[in-house]
Amino acid sequence: MATNDLNIPPTEEPIGKKLSRIASQLLIPVLLPASSIFFGWLAQRRISIQLNQLQKEKERIADLKEDVDFLQDEVKNLSKRRLELEEKTSMTTIKRRCLLEEAIIKEENQATQKILTELEELRPLLKQRQDIYCNPFKYRGPRLELESQLLFSAYFKPYDKDLGLYVGMQNILKHDQSCSQEGNGCLMWVYLQLWKTRAELLKHRRVAARMKEVDESFAK
Repeated sequence: MATNDLNIPPTEEPIGKKLSRIASQLLIPVLLPASSIFFGWLAQRRISIQLNQLQKEKERIADLKEDVDFLQDEVKNLSKRRLELEEKTSMTTIKRRCLLEEAIIKEENQATQKILTELEELRPLLKQRQDIYCNPFKYRGPRLELESQLLFSAYFKPYDKDLGLYVGMQNILKHDQSCSQEGNGCLMWVYLQLWKTRAELLKHRRVAARMKEVDESFAK
């Protein structure tokens, strides 16, 4: 039989290579389940963070709706005070107050409707951003440009601080990783509802404050 320079038969596997092959055969079945467990844990952790964020925002919406109900009661109380005032004032004063009240409510409704319309214009942009984010075959450049546009728009809205628009947009872009076919994104729709609820709340607050000033002026 022919031998090589190391006096090892050509057909015999070198001992170092044999040990390496045995070690790899033993480690692969161990490493594969371990990597699966790690990536599964990582995905679950991301889902848990997003669910916690969603729950917090839903609780905020519930609190705001309670505030809206309270302010609606305040508006009703203002109407009662108006009736009491009518008993003590002349018809001319009553008519003036009614006209002022109608004008104030009309102004605040128009201002709030403008805000709601602008908020609704964010819906297709958020949807477009999420479609790009959830598609691994789409280049991320357009998504980053769209995100900059959303942040810029939110920051310079005059009602940004009142609604928490910019901070909410940051949270959406950072935490909304949902790619479900229904809705395609979860956190962004919760925030959209939150902003709209806050806009309605601010409207009732402004109406109540302005009508209080009117009543005080007539009471003098």
